[in-house]
Amino acid sequence: MDPEPSSVTAPADCRLQARREAAWAASAREAEALLARSDFAGAIRRLEPLMRHQVRVLGENHPKVWQTRTRLGAVMEAMSSCGFSQEELRRVVTANKRTLGLDHPDTLASRRRLAASYLTGREVSTGAGLLSDLWQDQVRVLGRDHPETLATLELVVSDPRTASHFGSAETAFKTVLAARERVAAPDDPELVALRLRFAEELSRREKHPDAERLIRSALASRVRTLGPDHVETESARALLAQNLLAQRLFAAAEPELRQVFLARQERLGPAAPETLRFRSRLAFALRETGNLAAAEREARHTLAHYERSLGTEDLDSLRARFDLAFVLKAAGYPEAACAVARPAWETARRIRQQGWGPYGPFELLWKLINLPPGPAPSVVPQPPTETTERHLG
Repeated sequence: MDPEPSSVTAPADCRLQARREAAWAASAREAEALLARSDFAGAIRRLEPLMRHQVRVLGENHPKVWQTRTRLGAVMEAMSSCGFSQEELRRVVTANKRTLGLDHPDTLASRRRLAASYLTGREVSTGAGLLSDLWQDQVRVLGRDHPETLATLELVVSDPRTASHFGSAETAFKTVLAARERVAAPDDPELVALRLRFAEELSRREKHPDAERLIRSALASRVRTLGPDHVETESARALLAQNLLAQRLFAAAEPELRQVFLARQERLGPAAPETLRFRSRLAFALRETGNLAAAEREARHTLAHYERSLGTEDLDSLRARFDLAFVLKAAGYPEAACAVARPAWETARRIRQQGWGPYGPFELLWKLINLPPGPAPSVVPQPPTETTERHLG
């Protein structure tokens, strides 16, 4: 009597499967060794045929297939995170599409890295187009509120030049902020940072009241979660002070400026550039609120520190001298104001005649100092903002 077919084929199948398992394990070990030597291309050459063979034998959803797919994704991730060129990143995207599929999360992530490389290389139009296509696919596959979808949209709003593909930077910010607020806690650090970035965008568009509301919300969150003295709380407070100055709300700005100045004086020292910038802004706010004695005191300290640490010809020193002159003029001492400002004006003119450095802005300030007493001129020297610290350059 002939034996049952299963009794003949089962041992043969077991031996065949054992040989397959041994070959697969050997390929996986070789890929790991190549990855350890940063030979990413070699590791991919081992893993891609391995996964295709496993899919043919075991099917798409077998655990071993997913294990190999995960290992291949790790190689792609390592390859793209090592500063590879756009050509190599394109190869990663192509390989991911071929081996993982168009809608696989690793494929979507590699597409975002490729788009980011175009933005870094200043090929904004190409990068923005890739991001636009990627975002639509992520919305379809992952959903609008998925972290990866939001990460793509946040990459869009990180550069205003990419916003034209999404309507505008403000529209993109509103979209990602609304999505973050749906899924994140009110004091989530990423949500707070996003509010501040949106506020900076609104400030660039001179929508200062809207920006103020976002900044105050972010500041309150940081006070609750980090405490009033944390450096990130201080950074949000500095942005608020800057916003209030832009709105010419000097009485409201003065206490915020004072807090930032005192915190930076304690943390960085009295002569640190960031300390002196806010001391100068504090003097400006005090002058505009009529507290001229306090304004003169802060302006004199600022000038002394600048000249001692930077010299008398540095732009910050020249500007600080004019700041003090404007305080003296507002206090009713025009002759003293001219005496203080003249050395800065003459220094700037001499530097300009030598063929370098600014002169025109200081010429304007000198003319303002020499205007006859009367109402304050419509053009007054503004405190430097974060984006125009060297506006005289």
